[in-house]
Amino acid sequence: MQKYDFGEVIGWGAKGIVRRVTDRSSGAALACKMVRKKDFAVAEVVALRAMRGIPSVTQLIDVFEDDSHVHIVTELCTGGPLAVGPMPEAQAARDVVDLLSSLRSVHARGYVHRDVKPCNVMRSSDGLKLIDFGLATRLPVTACTCPRSCSPRVARARPMSGLSG
Repeated sequence: MQKYDFGEVIGWGAKGIVRRVTDRSSGAALACKMVRKKDFAVAEVVALRAMRGIPSVTQLIDVFEDDSHVHIVTELCTGGPLAVGPMPEAQAARDVVDLLSSLRSVHARGYVHRDVKPCNVMRSSDGLKLIDFGLATRLPVTACTCPRSCSPRVARARPMSGLSG
């Protein structure tokens, strides 16, 4: 028996789509990232498991597969993505503090997200939450996914020696 009822598409990316799902036993509304098996990297699930308990990271609920996809079920963030454009200064300041706090928590668990952008930062009733750990990697980082915005140390292919602060 299928554990989830699949609803509308709420997001998409290079490796799959995200759908709203409902847990049949609890009625909970959740998000399900559906990744084609050929594009699936187990590292994403490993990273999400390592993030358990961090309130500012979307929490992993379940992982299962069918004939063609791996399904990564997480909590649903209903506030939409981080806004791009004008906003009150006080809101922007809170968002920056929340995002930096979230990144610090991720780094403290020994990971780097590597794909922080407005569509991967969602609003929820608990504040901002990081989603999509598909490019996350363990520290130390020796490669950059976006050379124009990575640190000079990583751009020069020198591993990070540790975390500051």
